[in-house]
Amino acid sequence: MTSDSITTAALFPFGTALVALYDGHCGLCRRSAAWLQVRDRAHRLNLVPLQTDGVLAYFHLSAAEAEGEMHVFSADGEHYAGADGVLHAVAQLPRYRLLRPLWSLPGVLPIARIIYRQVAKRRRRGCVDGVCRLH
Repeated sequence: MTSDSITTAALFPFGTALVALYDGHCGLCRRSAAWLQVRDRAHRLNLVPLQTDGVLAYFHLSAAEAEGEMHVFSADGEHYAGADGVLHAVAQLPRYRLLRPLWSLPGVLPIARIIYRQVAKRRRRGCVDGVCRLH
């Protein structure tokens, strides 16, 4: 897609509940996106690399913001980032939807956020000069 072709219809095709932006240069991020995609049989998620032309401008994100954590957007404008974004994306998967009530238990979401931040900080280990292995 070019920046001219980024539209709401392209990002949110019929039936899509959320757009998830992930780092297409990060092996862990690509594997996580692939894990979600395989399990999303209802096509409720549109997983888009943040490097897609025009997508950051469409969602009003800087590259620094987008590269720091996964960002998830709903068609009605809700925005979730980091662990919150991952949990909202996973909640779209039928088998995992039942986990959603667990997030409201005291302490669960703050712990998930801490774990996410620690993993996100270390996800680029093994990268040289900002280039990560693509496998």
